[in-house]
Amino acid sequence: YNSTEEINSRLLNFSTILQTVTTLSQLELYLGFTRLDDNGCESIAQILRVSPRIINLHLYIAETNITDDGLSFIASELPFLPLQEFALGFSNTEITDQGIISLSESIGQIPSPLTYLWLSLQELLHDFVQVFTRNSTLISDVGVITLINALSSLPHLSKLYLDLSNCGEVTDRSGERLADFIKLRPQLT
Repeated sequence: YNSTEEINSRLLNFSTILQTVTTLSQLELYLGFTRLDDNGCESIAQILRVSPRIINLHLYIAETNITDDGLSFIASELPFLPLQEFALGFSNTEITDQGIISLSESIGQIPSPLTYLWLSLQELLHDFVQVFTRNSTLISDVGVITLINALSSLPHLSKLYLDLSNCGEVTDRSGERLADFIKLRPQLT
């Protein structure tokens, strides 16, 4: 895409088209290396709002200008979706603990038995949570521990993968909290 306005416009057009589709149950959006910003995330939230039957949602957004506000727009729609599978990948964004906390709160409110969760925010985790932390130092123990605590609201959690190896602000405290959580969940693989 040539400009932020172009990507945002296309997402809004996509949202309008989806309003006519009443049986959409799976949505995958790959928006890597675009000029997507927080306004684009608001458009993604609108897409989710007009697609209330989505049970499988995969969003991959890399190399963008998204901040905590953009993640909050998307997260605010999650409690209204009957999700069974959720994958969210962000890389090289400006998301901090505040965005992680917002996402954690929303994931904890998903009304259905979420069985698969893949999160990559360069430091995330969940149901089948893959957390990649390549070059991000914007997320600390505060965000990671909040996210681990939110896992307790997912009784069907069965797979967990977490990689915090390159996150400079995450300490052993997060690892200890994760180990404690895993001990209480023998069904985790």
